[in-house]
Amino acid sequence: MPPEIENLGRAPFAAVLGDPVAHSRTPAEQRPYFGRRGWPVFAIAITESDVQSCDPLPALTELGLRAAAVTAPRKHDSRRWLTEAGGGFVSGAAGDPADVCNTLGRTAEGRWLGTSTDGVG
Repeated sequence: MPPEIENLGRAPFAAVLGDPVAHSRTPAEQRPYFGRRGWPVFAIAITESDVQSCDPLPALTELGLRAAAVTAPRKHDSRRWLTEAGGGFVSGAAGDPADVCNTLGRTAEGRWLGTSTDGVG
């Protein structure tokens, strides 16, 4: 069971982050879970130029982001975002890649945690 994620100010939301994301089924697949908590789920495109100009995690956090699925090619970037935000990475299973992160969640204490659910392949 994931840790409780608390509303820390702004109305919380979940998202899929990456580029491209318009085709992603993730928002529709996650909408029932987050909908029970009253959270909308958005697809947010984060381009290479976005990543070059700033770290998007603080800005999205300020807007209310509390959980995210991360698609390629941003999976490598999100691992760095975690480090820069003082967050932690939790390895899901032996053999999971440690340099990518496809799942982000913010704890009630405000700390970002991430993992990779992709497995070895």
